[in-house]
This record gives sequence, C-alpha cells and structure tokens, in this order.
Amino acid sequence: MGRRAEFPVWFSVAADSGYIIAVAALLPPAASAREAWMTDVPGWQSLLVVPFLQRVRGRLGIQVAADSTVQARLGRILAVRVALVRWGADAAEEFLVRNDDDILAALKALPEAPRLLGAPTPR
Repeated sequence: MGRRAEFPVWFSVAADSGYIIAVAALLPPAASAREAWMTDVPGWQSLLVVPFLQRVRGRLGIQVAADSTVQARLGRILAVRVALVRWGADAAEEFLVRNDDDILAALKALPEAPRLLGAPTPR
C-alpha cells in the first residue's frame, strides 16, 4: 500500500490539548450524524485539521507546514478520536475499518479474489 505520512514531534503535544473533546461536543449524538461523520473528509479538514494547525501555530509558536498527505492522515487521526469521544469505542472501530487505506485496498481487490486464488489457467 502507500507510505504513511510521518508526523513531526509537536503532534503528540498538540493532540493532547483538549481540542478533540470540544469538537466532539459540537456534533449531535444521533446515528445519522455518526454515519455522516464516518466519511466526511471535508468536514474533518474544516472542523479539525485547519483549526488544529492554527492552534499549534498560536499556542506552541511553531511554524507548521503540513503537506496534503500529512493533512489527510491528521484528519483521519483526529476524526477517529472525535468518533471515540462522541459515540464510543464501537464508532471508533467502525471509523477505522471504513477509513483504513489497507482495508480499503483489500476490499477493492476482493472481487478479484476468486481469480487470484483460483487454479492457474492453462496457457
């Protein structure tokens, strides 16, 4: 699969800032909100990543430049934490299954499984 984006050392400090709990509290508890959150990539970026990076710059005084790969991974990491806080462990696990690059690649390849695992065809 693809290479994962490496996070800088400031990430662990910034991730413990209480921001996740604040965002989670804004989301409705309804099942429909949970379902929408699972795949809301633009929402993760606007509600989580952009403000998170602004907070890092402001509170830690660090000039943060995150490329699109880092921002995408950051969005998934923050979004799964929001799902855990807002809807519980089952929601976090569902989020991970639905957004893991390796699982998505495997599911995409699954229709090919019979052909890939079948007996070799004579030439």
